[in-house]
Amino acid sequence: MVNRSWNSSSAYRSMIGSVLLIGALTAPPLAAATIKGKVTSPSAAYDLSQGFVVATNEKMEIYRVPVDADGSYLIENVNPGTYTISALRGGLTVPDVKGVAVVKDSDTIDQNFTMTVAQPFCILKAATPIPLDKDIDSDAFADAEEIRIDQAKQVGAGPREEWGPLGGPDYVSGRFKVKYSDQAIHLAGEVKFKNPLVNVNTGVNSWIGNAIEFDLQDDPYDVNRGDTHPENEHDWHLIVGLGAKSDWWEHNIIEGVPHIDGKETQVDQFIKRTPTASGEKFRLDMPWKIFVRTDANGQAIPPPKDDALGAINIMIDVANPEVTDPEDYSGRKFQLAWSGFDTAHWNASQMVPAQFCTKRP
Repeated sequence: MVNRSWNSSSAYRSMIGSVLLIGALTAPPLAAATIKGKVTSPSAAYDLSQGFVVATNEKMEIYRVPVDADGSYLIENVNPGTYTISALRGGLTVPDVKGVAVVKDSDTIDQNFTMTVAQPFCILKAATPIPLDKDIDSDAFADAEEIRIDQAKQVGAGPREEWGPLGGPDYVSGRFKVKYSDQAIHLAGEVKFKNPLVNVNTGVNSWIGNAIEFDLQDDPYDVNRGDTHPENEHDWHLIVGLGAKSDWWEHNIIEGVPHIDGKETQVDQFIKRTPTASGEKFRLDMPWKIFVRTDANGQAIPPPKDDALGAINIMIDVANPEVTDPEDYSGRKFQLAWSGFDTAHWNASQMVPAQFCTKRP
């Protein structure tokens, strides 16, 4: 009689292995992790569908999704990690939620936000115009509040998935202080650029490379003002190119080189730049005379009255050094925006509410 015990046992194990293998191949995959919740507004005047929720982990992976009109949001296919979750909506604010742990693929994280009306940012008044040789770390700006643009939630344009792997804040970021006098708005900054002095564009395309953009509104922030077209006559958008040579261009009303008393005025006399180990420091004066109404020959706006309300935004553009064609829009790698929105230059509701203060609140 033939002993079949070994063969039978082997056949059994083979059959079980095949079943397990087939099961492994046919079993449904684990559901990817999700982060979801609801954003609540303090007033129906704030359309939440213009807002975003951004989740960022320790690897600086960025997940950014729009908020639905009812305030709900859903972030899918989230990798495990420890997250900071932020809700953004122009005119509103809420603290970031930090240390949110996504442990495994099947996790579902519920995170709600109750937003409040943002208090105006104080642009402090200087008793006299600030000389250009006074930089961000000088006594002249010591009493001004610092603006930091170095967070993943502020990456408003460009391939967000690449910002972290390229170095995040070490690739592009900045800190700024802003004051005003009866003569000008005084902006001081220090910007990190992985590749400094790169901008092959001038004029209207100065943003396609290393640059600073500044939005100004000289009347109170209005959540219902989505448009910044010339007929508003209260909103200006200034681009300052930071290539080997400085350049500037004014959008919305002029659509050209800034004018003073009806004449084109170059930026050279209003800017001072100092190279640093990781980028540059700069000082920029924006005379009130360059902000004119109607057209290039229109009347310049006066300095703001004490404690008047307005709105501003600051953005950093960074060049893609691999692109040398001035007509190629991918010559700008990223844009980081203080407000988190890259479209504030045509949507005034995405600016930061501000007040021209005689003293810090």
